[in-house]
Amino acid sequence: MNPEQQTAEKTYSNTREYRNYLTEKYNCLKSTAYSVEINSSLLSKALGDEKTSEWLEYNLSLIPENVEKIKSTRNRKDFGRYDT
Repeated sequence: MNPEQQTAEKTYSNTREYRNYLTEKYNCLKSTAYSVEINSSLLSKALGDEKTSEWLEYNLSLIPENVEKIKSTRNRKDFGRYDT
C-alpha cells in the first residue's frame, strides 16, 4: 500500500490544521505544475467523518499518477488518432 494512502490517526481541531497536514502529506497539494483545491465543505466533512477522510486522502494519493498519465497521453505523437 502506498504510504500516502494511509489516513492520519491524529485528530485535528480545525480545518486549518487538517489542511496543513494534507498539504504536508500529499505532493499534489504543493505542485507548481498543476493546482489542486479542496472545497471547504468537503474539508469540513472529512475532518469529522472517517470515511470521507479516507476517501479524500485516497483520491489525493491518486492525483500525481493520473496527472502523469494525462501528460504522457497528451505528448504521444498519435494523440487523437484511433485505429478502427
